[in-house]
Amino acid sequence: MTQPENPPAARPDPFFSIPVDRTWNACIGPQGDEENYVDGFIDAALALANLILEKEMFVARDTLVLPILYNARHGVELSLKFAMTRLLAAGILKVSHAVNHDIASHWQHLQQASIGDEAIRRHLSELQPYIMSLASIDDDGQQLRFATDVEGNPSLEDKPLANIQVIRNSLVVLQKVLRDLKNHLLRLCAENTLGSHTDECSRMDLMSIARMLPPRTEWSSASFTTAKQSVQERYKLSGKKFCTALDAIQANREMSAQLGVETILTHLTDASARMLIDQWSTVHPVRPRADEKLGVDYFGKRDWEDTRLYFERKTAARNVILQTLSPEEIADADTIYYLGRDGNLPEQYDGLLAQEKNNHAEADGLRLSVDNLLSKTNLLKSLVRGLRRLGKTTLASTLESMRPDML
Repeated sequence: MTQPENPPAARPDPFFSIPVDRTWNACIGPQGDEENYVDGFIDAALALANLILEKEMFVARDTLVLPILYNARHGVELSLKFAMTRLLAAGILKVSHAVNHDIASHWQHLQQASIGDEAIRRHLSELQPYIMSLASIDDDGQQLRFATDVEGNPSLEDKPLANIQVIRNSLVVLQKVLRDLKNHLLRLCAENTLGSHTDECSRMDLMSIARMLPPRTEWSSASFTTAKQSVQERYKLSGKKFCTALDAIQANREMSAQLGVETILTHLTDASARMLIDQWSTVHPVRPRADEKLGVDYFGKRDWEDTRLYFERKTAARNVILQTLSPEEIADADTIYYLGRDGNLPEQYDGLLAQEKNNHAEADGLRLSVDNLLSKTNLLKSLVRGLRRLGKTTLASTLESMRPDML
């Protein structure tokens, strides 16, 4: 009786099998990110150009120049499309672009949109020579991929030579421009949800304008008129648009502080803030400059007497704070600390404060919050940073002077 043949052993996938050693596993698909595409092709172009020059791969010049230039072009295309997608989703860009590979028309579409952010407009202008160069040899992404175009004509017919060193040097600049464009784009889209902008000026622009203006008390002076002219020329603002920008600046805590106009906090008073730092200072007394240990070093050699004294001081300070500050003031202090530490914007202050109040409503939440604040060696530094962002510059300077050794 004939025995059935054993089925052939399945071969591992030549590209997507995963070995036991996962050192070189790369995240793609559901574990990847759109930005990996945006960054990856320009990074690959530059890495390949650097490799040729560093390894003196003269024989490979003629073959590798094509993927170098194609990767560069594709990286530019992906960057422009990424920008359009994000700007459309944020409502900043009103009209989409046809789905094609024409990088010149994509760039022109963004240029003509007059996006309300000086930095993004600058980066788009910086892209122009690279867009025009690549578009002139390959307007649809075909010339750098195939030896002939769809009509059978030789690709790159009028470009007999390309210099790897020139290409590499240009790629270094292009990579930075594309990274800067992407980073400012992501910043603009995130800030746009907060409302601190106008159609012509982003939040960053308004902050710059606020720094260009004299104090609010001097707006009837000649210095204001001079500053106004400079602002209008730089940002191309009409008189009405300039007034709109001023309204947005004065409505913002951080921006109005640039004009010498301070705001008040929702709950925390200046006296309560000073008392909090006084009590925190008892937990973290001034140490000799040579002693860098602050708080409790949980991984170092334990000095049990120091540890006992630390927790004793912290318990005493916590009791004073709980007896003196209202729950709302403690929540406010907590919010300001995290706002300063994490670099959040003052427009998020009210929402973060409401969230902190909810946290304190949980069992023992208030005590744990105070313990947490008192344990932070960066409490003063983060409070000062948060207060400045919230427009409480005088209080920030006062707290700074209380413990300059902790800044």
